Amino acid sequence: MSTLFPVPALIGGVTRPEDFVPSIVFGILYVGLIILAILRICQRRSRTFAIFGATFFVFERTLFFILRATGAKLFWDSPYLTLYQQITLSLGYYGIANDILMMHRCLLVNPTHGSETYGQSPAARTKECELTPPQFGEADRPRERFWARRINDFVNFVLCVGIVFDIVAYWSYNTVLRDESFTSRFYPSYLNGVDESRRRNFDFRQASAGVGLFGLVLVLASLVWSFRTQHRTSKRGTWIVGVTALLTCIVPIYRLSVMGTTNGAGESPYSILAPLNSPGSKAAFYILHITPEWITSAILLGLSIKKTFGTAAWGDTRYRDERPEETVRRELQTAQREVQRQIRTADPNTTNPPPQIQQR
Repeated sequence: MSTLFPVPALIGGVTRPEDFVPSIVFGILYVGLIILAILRICQRRSRTFAIFGATFFVFERTLFFILRATGAKLFWDSPYLTLYQQITLSLGYYGIANDILMMHRCLLVNPTHGSETYGQSPAARTKECELTPPQFGEADRPRERFWARRINDFVNFVLCVGIVFDIVAYWSYNTVLRDESFTSRFYPSYLNGVDESRRRNFDFRQASAGVGLFGLVLVLASLVWSFRTQHRTSKRGTWIVGVTALLTCIVPIYRLSVMGTTNGAGESPYSILAPLNSPGSKAAFYILHITPEWITSAILLGLSIKKTFGTAAWGDTRYRDERPEETVRRELQTAQREVQRQIRTADPNTTNPPPQIQQR
């Protein structure tokens, strides 16, 4: 039994009575962000897929703190609740990082469009966009745009690898929490599986945090390049991406600093003496893990990301630039929508279909 790999410490510790007050406080704070998220969804001019991760995150975190407060008040904890909490704490900041990455892509791609290709950019499809459009005759920079997209694609791939590492780490988490003495007495053939699951959880969740941190560092490095070389880049947007990326970096750094902790041989992770269950450890958890997530979510939902970064509805979803025939088709569709808008403005009660523009 002593040869088994020890149980990796639970991030945030197990739910105990001292978790009740901070869970209520953060639950109320996240309810406030839910109101902001609903306002963004309802307002067409600020509605964008670029904040989908933050929107989903604030709803999930509210549920997380409701369950944590309930468990703290009723002295209720279970392997399934522990599994849910560990998975959502491990994956939550990845949703925020995905939003940062969508803003980062628009920030790098929009300034590369010249006057002739500006219509292809998401900024051109954003009403009241705060980005400066190119001057007439300004040269297009397709090669710079190509590499900006490839850098963003690579960071997106890195974050996907981190998510896969998390899935592998928590694939059989109930086995990680098995009691050693009970298993060795009644199910001795399971001991190898318990040891393997604990080692996998210990290694892969550290790998996930390290990969997530690496992806965010790449975002910050590319921001420095953009700030120094792109003359039409949004300075305000650069600061927003930089601050949110730095705040999000705190989460994997904290996780890496505590994930090397394990329980003693034969010690239950639910014990009050287990690592990360002490008051000081829980205070560090709420300050360094939960607070940066809330501040970042508040920034993403409190500011008009759509107007600041010119994300339009879906952000920059192109892998490459338009071909000539695709440009003609897009311009025809834009002209048709403009005709329909003018007809509705002239006679809102009309039921006649708008005339179709014929392609030559």
